[in-house]
Amino acid sequence: MPSDHERKRARFLRHHGDKAKPVAIVCTNRETHKRVHLAAVTVFTAEGVVELSEVLLLRKSGSGRVVPADNNFASPLVRVPRTGETIAEALNAAATWEFSCPKCGRTPRVRKDWIIDAGRRGAKLFDVSHHG
Repeated sequence: MPSDHERKRARFLRHHGDKAKPVAIVCTNRETHKRVHLAAVTVFTAEGVVELSEVLLLRKSGSGRVVPADNNFASPLVRVPRTGETIAEALNAAATWEFSCPKCGRTPRVRKDWIIDAGRRGAKLFDVSHHG
């Protein structure tokens, strides 16, 4: 039986087709620790826009199970660098995001252009440790 996240993702892709690409934002500290999911985004390739997805992903340490975050669609793992805001509207308007990895403590700043380029290339994962 598919999880709630998988059902929402399948429904989203049915409605948006090839124009929207889901990309998981992760940190591996350049492959020195296990993958930690920081956020899930959607890259709209035709418009060149990236937005936070409806369901943000977090990886539980130890179990390796992916679980949805709370329902306010804001994540303490991603924020706007200058203001520190974590709400989806502020993040979608910002040109740069700052991620915070709970496992390694890194806080790389990533331009949304880099995430858009990864989505256009068809990447399903974007590792912030290689870009920040």
